[in-house]
Amino acid sequence: GEFLFGLGSGAEFSLAPYYNSVKDSTGSSLGQYHHIHNMYMVVFFRFGVIGIILLLFPVLYLTIQYHKSNFCSKHKVVCQACLVSLIMMLVAGIPANSMYGSFFYGVIIVILMDTIYKGNRLKIENIN
Repeated sequence: GEFLFGLGSGAEFSLAPYYNSVKDSTGSSLGQYHHIHNMYMVVFFRFGVIGIILLLFPVLYLTIQYHKSNFCSKHKVVCQACLVSLIMMLVAGIPANSMYGSFFYGVIIVILMDTIYKGNRLKIENIN
């Protein structure tokens, strides 16, 4: 269950109790930690495999749709800027928690979805 669903958004982990250098913590008690720096580990620890899939699926899906859409070929700047932004956020998430809980992740996904689907709607309207 924990592998699939994670431990929850408030989950903490503890370092080995024999670490004498542990004086502070970011969790609810001494030795408990809440902040994990790697974004993918944060999502996996708190939300499991399901969380990782939900984090990466929009990016993969929109990348595929970008390549299929004729509208994006006409409006390359918007589509490419959004895709490059998402890819940079995903890469930046390796050493830091750069995107988890980020407002901009959602905004970029919405802009890209809107741009791609506008093109698909226009293509359908032109057929009719």
